[in-house]
Amino acid sequence: MTGPRRCQDLLPNFLQLAKWSWLALLITLPSPVGGHSVSSASALDSTPRAALVTLAHEDDLEPLLSSMSQLEDSFNNRYKYDWVFFGIDVLSDKFRQLTSNATTATCIYEVARQNDVEPRRFNNICHSETESTQTFPHTPSSTRGDLLEPLQSIRQIQRWNNGPFAREKRLQTYDWFWRIEPGAQFTHDVEFDVFQFMRDHNIAYGSNRASLGPIHLTSLSQDVKRFLEKHPDLLHAEADVSWLLDSSDSRHRSEPNSYDYLKRSSPAPPSSHYDVSTRD
Repeated sequence: MTGPRRCQDLLPNFLQLAKWSWLALLITLPSPVGGHSVSSASALDSTPRAALVTLAHEDDLEPLLSSMSQLEDSFNNRYKYDWVFFGIDVLSDKFRQLTSNATTATCIYEVARQNDVEPRRFNNICHSETESTQTFPHTPSSTRGDLLEPLQSIRQIQRWNNGPFAREKRLQTYDWFWRIEPGAQFTHDVEFDVFQFMRDHNIAYGSNRASLGPIHLTSLSQDVKRFLEKHPDLLHAEADVSWLLDSSDSRHRSEPNSYDYLKRSSPAPPSSHYDVSTRD
């Protein structure tokens, strides 16, 4: 039986236990840090769910390997973001082996949805005089539209590249994408995490001129002019659309920016010409 003296001896122990329990509770409760809770701050510190995405054909292998080598050396060898390769058809074992050997990051191979990028090749190749004299820096490629009908090239390939690709089932686990054109050149080191910078500074997307070939650029120029004539209020104050217009038309030209267009709510990143976007 426990007497009064025994209870008095146990009282300090109970008080000490209560004190430490209360202290432990205070430590585990979230507290504001710089406008964010502890959990929010941890989310900002986490690596973005991002991928390097390319639409490629077997003919793109050589220029793609060149682009991969440059981008790995200048950026991705530090961050190890996944590479996701989409093909109009199933990509060959040779394609998979050589591209996977070009990076230490994870490589994923998929077939793009056919209703978005299904090609129709020429039965009789027939270009206009302007097109026939145009030279391309790389081997002709289905995914750049060199071997496709002009309408198919612009309306299908470019349409997939500029939106529908983000709805591909394989990309649903990613929030950010950097779309890589086969043959794109990366001549400068990217000394910061592009995805993290854009996420932390609330930048939605950035674009570059590399995704449009000379023929496509000429064909789109007139459409851009007509649209701007009808909707001048929709032109972003900081947008540089001069590269989408003929050099002879300066009505919509602006002073050169360090980026082509960036939808943003903060200063531009310290490097330029990224084709990066978020799912939102």
